[in-house]
Amino acid sequence: MCTLYNNESEMAFIHLWRLYDYIDIFIFVISNITYSGLPKNIIFRPYEQNIEKFMDKVDIVSFDNLCNAKVYQKINKVWCIENSQRDYAKTYIEQKYHPTESDLLIVVDIDEILTKEGIEYIRKIHLIIFILLKAELIFLTFIIN
Repeated sequence: MCTLYNNESEMAFIHLWRLYDYIDIFIFVISNITYSGLPKNIIFRPYEQNIEKFMDKVDIVSFDNLCNAKVYQKINKVWCIENSQRDYAKTYIEQKYHPTESDLLIVVDIDEILTKEGIEYIRKIHLIIFILLKAELIFLTFIIN
């Protein structure tokens, strides 16, 4: 599972706590700037101790670049930075994990938390959506009742 992280430590903890037994790896893409371009410290306060026990499945990816203005020249700075960070996540996953059609890659915003039942449902109905990472990455949200 991959998500952008912007110091939402409670949300990160909830992902890890609820889904640790069902997800192989949690990828948090972190930047040293806010989406508006201001510098920020990367913290997990006040959940550092709670998160520590889940770290064996956590891959923290640092994104230190600003907006890729060549690609996103027609949108504002905030969206440019966020989209550039998402593009970096795509490249990172492709290069490090080499996903195939048999992999289930879940990419969500940090406040979108799947349930165990939601993941089981996706697997049960054999929902196979393979996004060729060489193409543009599409972020999907599943709403499971």
